Amino acid sequence: MKIALLGMPAAGKSTQGRKLAEMLDYTFIDLDKWIEAQEKMSIVTIFDKFGEDYFREMERVALHQVIKNENIILATGGGTPCFYDNLHILRKNFLCIFVDVPIINIQQRIINNQKARPLFMNMEAEEIKVKLENMYQSRIQYYQKAHLRWDNKV
Repeated sequence: MKIALLGMPAAGKSTQGRKLAEMLDYTFIDLDKWIEAQEKMSIVTIFDKFGEDYFREMERVALHQVIKNENIILATGGGTPCFYDNLHILRKNFLCIFVDVPIINIQQRIINNQKARPLFMNMEAEEIKVKLENMYQSRIQYYQKAHLRWDNKV
């Protein structure tokens, strides 16, 4: 079985994914970390040097690579299911779980670790909140197509 965790940036997909993989004795894969290893540079650097479109293509390629693995927990990037045919690929190959978190919790997590989040670099708290609310509204239609929903308020 393969499980994919979908949701907003800083929703806890990687943190909860590691715990779930340990409980099930599965392999944990963080799609962003996979891309960083393949590209030999950080996501922030990829965004800076090549832009979001390039990153989204790398994300698509990485997704097609990791589906070959069995018994994995995959933490997707926040935008992964929203681009190309990624959602179709995820639903077809994984049990997809939407990790849902209140925007206020996500905002605080991003403020606490802003330098690791290229889409939120150099933003003030209120700007982050507005961007998150807009992002959530545009992405919820994809996240809601997950097979299950996980309420992750912690």
